Amino acid sequence: MIPLRYRLRSGARLQEHGGRVLLTAHQPQTVLLVNRAMVRLLRRCDGLTNVSAIAYAEHLEEESVFRTCENLRQRGLVTLEGLSSSASPPSVTVIVPVKDGEAVLRDCLTSILAQRYPARSLELMVVDDGSRDRTAHIAAEAGCRIISAGTNRGQSWARNRAAQEAAGDILAFIDADCVAAPDWLEQLVPAFSWARVGAVGGRVESYYHATALDRYESAFSSLQLGSNAIIQGPGPSTFYVPTCNMLVRRSAYRALGGLREDMRVGEDVDLCWRLRHSGSLLAYFPWGEVKHRHRANVRAMVRRRAQYGSSEALLHRVHPEKSKTLPLPLLPAVGAVGLLGALAAANPSPLVPAGVALALDAMMKSRRALRVGMPREPAAALAGAIRRHLSLAYFLSFHLVRYYLVLLLALGFWKRMAWGLAGAALLVSAAVDYTTKRPPLDPVRFLGLYILEHAGYQAGVMKGAWSARSLRLYMVRRSHAQ
Repeated sequence: MIPLRYRLRSGARLQEHGGRVLLTAHQPQTVLLVNRAMVRLLRRCDGLTNVSAIAYAEHLEEESVFRTCENLRQRGLVTLEGLSSSASPPSVTVIVPVKDGEAVLRDCLTSILAQRYPARSLELMVVDDGSRDRTAHIAAEAGCRIISAGTNRGQSWARNRAAQEAAGDILAFIDADCVAAPDWLEQLVPAFSWARVGAVGGRVESYYHATALDRYESAFSSLQLGSNAIIQGPGPSTFYVPTCNMLVRRSAYRALGGLREDMRVGEDVDLCWRLRHSGSLLAYFPWGEVKHRHRANVRAMVRRRAQYGSSEALLHRVHPEKSKTLPLPLLPAVGAVGLLGALAAANPSPLVPAGVALALDAMMKSRRALRVGMPREPAAALAGAIRRHLSLAYFLSFHLVRYYLVLLLALGFWKRMAWGLAGAALLVSAAVDYTTKRPPLDPVRFLGLYILEHAGYQAGVMKGAWSARSLRLYMVRRSHAQ
């Protein structure tokens, strides 16, 4: 069964024009000519009926309905509302690796024991990874099954050891410094009623909100994957979910050999990539929430970002099929490069070709709408073109800030234009992130933390590349998005 429930997006509608049916939406302007079979399918996408039920009612293959709905979701025409619950939920083993966690473990275990999930189908295991405090005592008080490592052997070893003895069909990983929402398992486990799903991840929110760093992390934590669902199988993308909120099919986990114990950072990325390469689907859903206690000070945050960055070189060496991708359709590329060039040079001249590209893009979009019988809406076409060009400018800017900011600043002592490009990229990426993610921070403190985060990550990337003697992680492949 495919338990995904889709709904026609608010603002999207079916319209008849001259005997043809169009699916239309604004912001961005989208027009799609659909046949009668598609019309029937869309009318069943009510947010309550899952893919399997739609396929059965329309005498279609489940996978075909899923692919159609996902294609429409990528176009912004339907939304994924949730998952249908299973009549007989599978058994789940929650695994908590911990070292010296007496300050946080009790809250974590209490949240797991309060899950709205059948108690008879739930097992809780704590792996004490060489703690010297009262961690084992707290776990025993909670009635958990305890595995002791004796000495510190790492979280990968701890999770693998627990997986060997777990009774549950589903392994649910959570960190000791996390607190799960009462519906954590209830929201995510139904995904496994789809046989192709190997693992899923849920939303990770910040536990703290008191300091400026807390508020920054609440919007920009590397564990926060956003508000849009992601479902991917084999392919070159670098999508993964973190082990602080990961559910994985036990059979798939064991078949893969579990986590690599020689990796202390990036092991969750490696596992997810191997799982996808094996043919299983990996999914992220913006529900099934856990709250994470992030690093408490700026130095620790920057150090952790550097550790994350340092894992990239090894990951790309082990997984040569993976690569970063950037969409580069011609007209938006001209517009984006023109905007960045004008900002970098403090010269409006590059805006001339950018403006021409913008006008052509809007004109072509408007003509496509006219060809299928839609009325001319130049304002909507122009707004859509502006959105596409600015989106690409953001993607290019973010990539420069993430991987080249430090290098550009150093290069600026030789070529001043590099400082202009660094400033332009930082201005665009920071402005977009600040206005879209809306962290509860003033712009000055936000920008300071933003620069420190990216500089820390970039330092880790350079260190990892030097250690691996490889620049593969810097390679970027053009995607086919148009």
